[in-house]
Amino acid sequence: MDKDIDYVIAVAECRSISKAAELLYISQPSLSCYISKLEQDLELKLFSRTGFGVSLTEAGEVYVSYAKEIKGLQSTMARKLHQMKLEEHSRQISVCMTLNTGTLLTGQIAEEFRKKYAGVQLEFINVMSKDIQRRLEERKCDFAIGPDVCDHNEYAYDLITREHFLLAVPVKYDLDFMAEHVEGFQFPWIDITHLPKVDFILQEASCNVRKHIDLILNRYGIAMQPVMEVTNSILTIQAAERQLGCCFLSESFLPYITNRDSLRCYCVGEPDDASTSGAIYARDRQLTAPEKYCIACIGRMLVKSKDRIREEFLKGGV
Repeated sequence: MDKDIDYVIAVAECRSISKAAELLYISQPSLSCYISKLEQDLELKLFSRTGFGVSLTEAGEVYVSYAKEIKGLQSTMARKLHQMKLEEHSRQISVCMTLNTGTLLTGQIAEEFRKKYAGVQLEFINVMSKDIQRRLEERKCDFAIGPDVCDHNEYAYDLITREHFLLAVPVKYDLDFMAEHVEGFQFPWIDITHLPKVDFILQEASCNVRKHIDLILNRYGIAMQPVMEVTNSILTIQAAERQLGCCFLSESFLPYITNRDSLRCYCVGEPDDASTSGAIYARDRQLTAPEKYCIACIGRMLVKSKDRIREEFLKGGV
């Protein structure tokens, strides 16, 4: 049956038995004989033969129409079966994840995931945002959770959350008098162009948060000389908690503030200024059902945790 379909479609598209024979890598007499035999079996002519080639009869039009539908269904079936095979043999999912709220939720994510896919192991690998694309290229992980840092031509990005940027201020600096409630921000907003003289601890230039903050500072024409530069946002928070200076962070790092009484947090920039968290994976890679479910679990946990933590901070008067 498959050969019948392939041969008839080839002749119909080439409008020539000889050209179709070349395409199919068989001899012209063999193909001509095969078509004639098929027509005898069907007791219907599929092609009209002329000196200029062949054309489909009415019966041939019907045959080719359904033949193409059958080919399409066969292709869909093959993809579905291949997907099932991948899922059956994929017993571990490796997830690269930047430092954010999700890093603290890996135990809960794994527990939720196991309720549906008990036989599939989850592996979480902490990475810097600048290393995500390299990890994906080297196939060191199945997908990544982090900011939108990869080439969109090669990698898909499924947005999970957007987080505003905050200025975390040690309580030794009383800046509450500058805070305003601005539409579009959940935290009180502060105008960083009118800050009094305060010290700053910043992440190194390659950090994703630092890149966004530099864009905001450049837009406002602010040149900032930090008293200290550290490798990541968690270290800036720790320094700020020790009253060494103010720091910038995204909302996803609020869970890493261990001494909430030591800091006050304010939104900065414009409402559209935001860091994002999303799932990143190669465009030519079809995610398995367990991988899709894993991403869904991560998304639910991130959103729920972000909303809860924000509410806790706001209730505490931060």
